[in-house]
Amino acid sequence: MEEKTANMAENIRVTFTGFHYIKDGDYPNDFEVCLLILKDNSLSAGCGDTGLYATEGGKQPGAFRQARGYFIDADYVKAWTKLEDKVYNFQQNSIV
Repeated sequence: MEEKTANMAENIRVTFTGFHYIKDGDYPNDFEVCLLILKDNSLSAGCGDTGLYATEGGKQPGAFRQARGYFIDADYVKAWTKLEDKVYNFQQNSIV
């Protein structure tokens, strides 16, 4: 795959499928790397975590751990899809 500059990358589209909804009680397994759609419709990423700290001692179902050391509480997440082991359909528009 050739390297893309910032101007070229703005025309790339990626389709993600297989979203699971938090409102349905559907949570990832521990350590699954996920693309998150937050309730404000922004995107983020994190690993599923159901450890004692993430569940506040069992008071909530879990959280998403981020590489920068933060957590995103499940209450702020609308939907998630597992990023590992997926094949993505990248589409690029012609750029002159």
